[in-house]
Amino acid sequence: MIRGALNRMIWGYIIVLLDITVGPLDLFYDVFGYILIVNGLRKFQHQPAFQYAKVGFIIVACYSVVAIFFPPQANLLADTVYINRPMFLSFIEGLMQVITLFANANLMYGLVEILRKRGWLTKGKSLNRFRVYFIIVTLISIVSNQLSLIMIEWIVPFSFVLLFVLILTHIILMLHLHRLRPLLEPSLLK
Repeated sequence: MIRGALNRMIWGYIIVLLDITVGPLDLFYDVFGYILIVNGLRKFQHQPAFQYAKVGFIIVACYSVVAIFFPPQANLLADTVYINRPMFLSFIEGLMQVITLFANANLMYGLVEILRKRGWLTKGKSLNRFRVYFIIVTLISIVSNQLSLIMIEWIVPFSFVLLFVLILTHIILMLHLHRLRPLLEPSLLK
């Protein structure tokens, strides 16, 4: 069912956004969220955009497994970010953020195309506008994360605001997915 697929994707995003740790143990590993998102994308195999999104989320899920053993040691309240962390891991993390952006943008593009084919132009335009906003906010976040390795004093106060905005955009994405559930019934996808 399409509703079930979208529900799995929404729960996947929730797991990825939740970052609750008890000591060194993360209670919600991102890999489980990405697996749910990929599982939800299986219902949308008929469009290339969804296939690109699926590949992107699979790559990020694989990285998430590696990140379990090499977690980021960010301490935004300290004088430095990524204390005792090799620079190449920070670069790879930035690359994974770009791949995640690519996957999310393709997911939204595929949904916009389905809405356009079904004649729901207003909903398609709304989601497409949000997709552009999502891309811009995520690109700013990626750039600021990489700049934080160089210019810590300037970026750290800005990072808290940017993190809040980025979380808010993901919540809005989940709301878009939730609102599309009744429109994307199996009979409508053919």
